[in-house]
Amino acid sequence: MKIAMAVSFPLQEISGTPIHARTIARLLVERGDEVFVLASENRLSPRIVSEKLDNFTLYRLPLWLAPALSLALLARKKPQVISVQAQGALASVALPALLLGIPMVYEVHGLFRDEMAYANGGTPSWRARFYDRAERLALPRVCRVIVLSEKVREVYVRELGVPATLVDMFYPAVLFEQFQTVKDLPGVRALKAKIKGQQVVLYAGSLYPAQGIDLLVEAIPLVLDQVPRCHFVFIGDEPRTEYRKLLEKTVTYREHVSILGCQPHEDIPSYLDVADVLVIPRPDIPLNRVSPRKMCEYLAAGKAVLATDVADFRKIFTRHRAGFVTPCTAPGLARGLIRLLQDETLRKELGENARETARRHFDFATLIDQYRTIYHECCRIAPNRPQ
Repeated sequence: MKIAMAVSFPLQEISGTPIHARTIARLLVERGDEVFVLASENRLSPRIVSEKLDNFTLYRLPLWLAPALSLALLARKKPQVISVQAQGALASVALPALLLGIPMVYEVHGLFRDEMAYANGGTPSWRARFYDRAERLALPRVCRVIVLSEKVREVYVRELGVPATLVDMFYPAVLFEQFQTVKDLPGVRALKAKIKGQQVVLYAGSLYPAQGIDLLVEAIPLVLDQVPRCHFVFIGDEPRTEYRKLLEKTVTYREHVSILGCQPHEDIPSYLDVADVLVIPRPDIPLNRVSPRKMCEYLAAGKAVLATDVADFRKIFTRHRAGFVTPCTAPGLARGLIRLLQDETLRKELGENARETARRHFDFATLIDQYRTIYHECCRIAPNRPQ
């Protein structure tokens, strides 16, 4: 099968959404499919830049010319289906796909209007309104919609009118085997030497406020009051302003905090293995309706996982007894951490259940076949060409 993928973010970034899309493309090629990726990006140069990434070809297109250049590339390469990754990409390829009669599978990574409203102080920007309008126009021509949480599924079925039978829900998956190998890294050795004899609470991900970093920082003194030999480790991308803010907030208890910055994604399993508890401290805001990829990474690491009560965490953790959910407050987060840190038996049970849950339900090695089934089905139900 020949598959085009459309994205509106840099695939080389070490963050959840690019890693997710890049893994899909790589696994499809490993299954014998032919894949190429169209990536729209903010730049003025009108030329197409092509390069090899992993085992597929990436075509980088200027955003302002993306629809026209996508039309030319799609007409020349003739894919059987387009995997549209996120709302920005849909705005670029919907019209070319319609003109050429190529079916689209639209994967929703998050609600773009929520992201833009949060970034714009609560008011949707003109860009968010444009993408929202483009999405509403394109949805009737989309063959299938894939969402990454039940709460987002509700939005597309109830608010946007997509038939429930056309909406598939897959949680962000991981390559399970990658998280079963722990490497002897210099950075990990240095961390172990620093935290020797202490219990470890670890967060890996973006340092932006929407991720709940403030909640976790506020919980630190509350936890240390009950568990004084505890160490908090932060790993993640570090825009300089957010990194500096985090350093300033934790300076009072710097002996109990390590801020390691961004680490190569292939090294993350080795760092997660150091932890006693892995934490997702997200605040209760519309932006956090999507279950993040880090949830599945944490589960695959086989550690006790604690998350605030957003997205689908409660549903997943309760069903599989694979984690612990707390209120979206610093005191609630602290109480959950204290309970887990003081109960080794509970931590061990949750960790074992977490690993098994990831193996059975969130392994990309098996989930990719469900993606391929959807793509094949859409190839057989190609939309009619416009009159």
